[in-house]
Amino acid sequence: MQKNSKSIMLIVIFVISISIFIFAYQALTYKHYYPKKHCEIMSENTAEYVLGPGKHKISDIRRALAGTNTRYCIVSETSGSKAIEFSKENIGKLKISGDIDEYNTDDDVALLSQDHLQMMTLVGDKMYIISGGIRYKVIGLYEDTTDDALKKTPYYTSINARSRKEYYFNGSGDYLVVDFTNRKRLDAYARKIAGKLDALSYHLDATNSLIDSTLAFSSVIGVCALLIFLNCIGFIRSWEDSYSEEFTVRKRVGGTDFSNNVILIIRFIKLLAVSAILAIAVSSLAFVLLGNSLWLSDIRLTFGIGLHFYPVMLAVMSILIPGILVTEIQYLAKRKKYV
Repeated sequence: MQKNSKSIMLIVIFVISISIFIFAYQALTYKHYYPKKHCEIMSENTAEYVLGPGKHKISDIRRALAGTNTRYCIVSETSGSKAIEFSKENIGKLKISGDIDEYNTDDDVALLSQDHLQMMTLVGDKMYIISGGIRYKVIGLYEDTTDDALKKTPYYTSINARSRKEYYFNGSGDYLVVDFTNRKRLDAYARKIAGKLDALSYHLDATNSLIDSTLAFSSVIGVCALLIFLNCIGFIRSWEDSYSEEFTVRKRVGGTDFSNNVILIIRFIKLLAVSAILAIAVSSLAFVLLGNSLWLSDIRLTFGIGLHFYPVMLAVMSILIPGILVTEIQYLAKRKKYV
């Protein structure tokens, strides 16, 4: 009973220790990025481009992106509005309230958020909004489901509107967001389009580092390693003591220090294996909960939602090496007591 209770106690310690190491190595060794979606209609495989002011017309952007199988929008930093193509696919990604009025592809039309109804102006029996000095007819309302209040979109305008055909891209207040369908060659495609547009700069939202955690988490890992090593000394000594009687009997019936040592190490590795499986399960659940939580945004942004192979292996090795070392030291110190 004593051996079982101490084994369970050691498993609990190992599960906690490995889980802590998984979190630390996860943040240190894997690129943790939480892509920001500029538009509800966009995926997370996007690139953001900064273009020179007064240099590109909307028609230039259309030509540069023709045949690339991409979707794109122009984001206004001043108003937060977005110009998109009013296609069935794009509009279908918005949570539309009610019906949408009929419109032509090149009409000056807009979709307005229900949170910004005060922006509408009644002209006759039609509702309009003014954007960039252009009057857009409101053809429908939508509910903005974006979590971050700062990233909500007050309205969408049609990027194909005839009034925008000769519109110059405002490099100081606008930026272009391109949504790529091919994740595998995202960087290559983004670079190619940057050359076509002669962009001042661009970056991939899906690979936009949120934190520089190398120093911070190296320190965390170092502290964890020290604390776990100290815990190992106490708990492994107690766990090893529970086998003293068994090893004494084994030596009396022909066992050797070497055979006892092998048995001890095998049992230690079995305990560690069970602990690792439990720690992986606990960590996986924790990452899912953090990834879905809105009130733990800082932790969510730091750790993401994935659990990766290398952090797990590093975490297990971080326990295995000092654990075996402590086990060997303890056994060497006590083996003369086994008669």
